Amino acid sequence: MNTKRLIKSGVLAVLFLTLAVSLAFAQAPLGTAFTYQGQLKSEGQPYTGTCDFQFGLYDVPTEGTSLGDPIVLTEVPLNEGYFTVQLDFGAGAFMGEARYLDISVRCPAGTGDYTLLEPRQELTATPYALYAINNWSVTGNAGTTQGTNYLGTSDDQALEIKVNNQRVFRFEPNTTSPNLIGGYSGNAITTGVYGATISGGGKSGYLNRVTDAYGSIGGGGDNQAGDADTNLTNATYATVAGGYHNTASDEVSFVGGGILNLASGYASGITSGEQNTANGPGSAIGGGYHNAASGGTSAISGGYYNTASEDGSAIGGGEYNTASGMYSAVGGGEENTASGYNSAITPPAGRILLFQADMIIPHLGGIVLLQVIKLTQPLMAASFGRMRKMPHIMIMG
Repeated sequence: MNTKRLIKSGVLAVLFLTLAVSLAFAQAPLGTAFTYQGQLKSEGQPYTGTCDFQFGLYDVPTEGTSLGDPIVLTEVPLNEGYFTVQLDFGAGAFMGEARYLDISVRCPAGTGDYTLLEPRQELTATPYALYAINNWSVTGNAGTTQGTNYLGTSDDQALEIKVNNQRVFRFEPNTTSPNLIGGYSGNAITTGVYGATISGGGKSGYLNRVTDAYGSIGGGGDNQAGDADTNLTNATYATVAGGYHNTASDEVSFVGGGILNLASGYASGITSGEQNTANGPGSAIGGGYHNAASGGTSAISGGYYNTASEDGSAIGGGEYNTASGMYSAVGGGEENTASGYNSAITPPAGRILLFQADMIIPHLGGIVLLQVIKLTQPLMAASFGRMRKMPHIMIMG
């Protein structure tokens, strides 16, 4: 074959691009070079041998001025016409504008003149990853301007961060306040809700959900912040910190953790435990099992199957105790009932001392005794209400 005649006559017809371009990520730190692969044919047949190449970069498909010096690569091996080269036009070569690769070749290597292959090859897609990398470094950035430089979207679309192609965080735009969703990809904030946060947790079948504005869930599984009705603002600021199958369903209600706890009263709260219910406004349960605080500002510290059902009633612990009188209190023990107004029982159930007081001030979760007038008598009783038209308190004897 007369290779020189082949080159000069322009019989070299076409450069077929197979894997047009791809970034070389094998080395660290990442450079600005990319891999270019193609196939060279002569008279319709793939060329095998060695050739010299010249590569130039342009911003127009024809004519124009080369962007920097051309890259010359000699003795490039070709097998069945296929060749692979590394090209590096520098950090400023790809800045978001159109780019075209100008290629000249001579075969065999070191003989004859270069022949220009036309048309220029447009570079698309992958090399433009260099634009993003060169403008926001994966090893840290300096000289940024707040509000001008950022990671994210510039339109009204949510942004997701994925690991192993699975969503681990989602940012949802809202003109009032954005939503943040972390953890399992199925965790969700009801459409139309704003200012809500799910920090993490959840799994298939045990999703965390926020159904009202400004609700928040810290983690755990199968938890809900909000009442899940059609009104998205009637249970705002509800919070579940974690645990399993807990629900905070009224405004500023709170569940810290545990399992199957329900805080359904306004500003009610449950710290932990199992199957506890605080449905009175301002009611609170510290822990324990199956306790219920249904009175306003009622409180149960812990224990088992205790019930504080009137305003200001309180139970310190024990089991099966009931504080059903307004501002009544049971300190603990078993199966005690304080049903009178301002009544109180402290363990052990039975022997108590009855004091008569001239003033009692209601207090969150109980009562405060001011100025004891006299000790009336030791008594055996379960609960007391008013006596001689004066308020009374029972204290352990």
